[in-house]
Amino acid sequence: GEWSPESTGAEWIDGGAGNKGDWFEGHNKSGDNEWTRACQVAAAERGRDFTFVVGGVEDNCTWWSYEMEPVEGGTRLTERWWLVNKTPGVQGMSQEQFEGRAAFTETMLKDTISAIKAAAES
Repeated sequence: GEWSPESTGAEWIDGGAGNKGDWFEGHNKSGDNEWTRACQVAAAERGRDFTFVVGGVEDNCTWWSYEMEPVEGGTRLTERWWLVNKTPGVQGMSQEQFEGRAAFTETMLKDTISAIKAAAES
């Protein structure tokens, strides 16, 4: 919740620690809407990759990936998301609402990366 305009925090489930296969509950807020989703870590390579999937690998809903790669003078961080199967919150959206949500998410990705960069450089 520290860097994202939408995430308000998360907690590990059953003693998870961020390893592949671990679960956490992610909490989000957008406007008046608040929701919590169980997420599963799909990849975890310290300093290189952290990927999780909303609903777990079996439900295969929304994937979020944070990839780090060394570049001259520092590190490049790339955040990606992709929707495979619609989450419950997305299922009821019209095409217009979904397109607006996707555009918002793209802007949110840029804001998150900027906030992480500012924290890393401070």
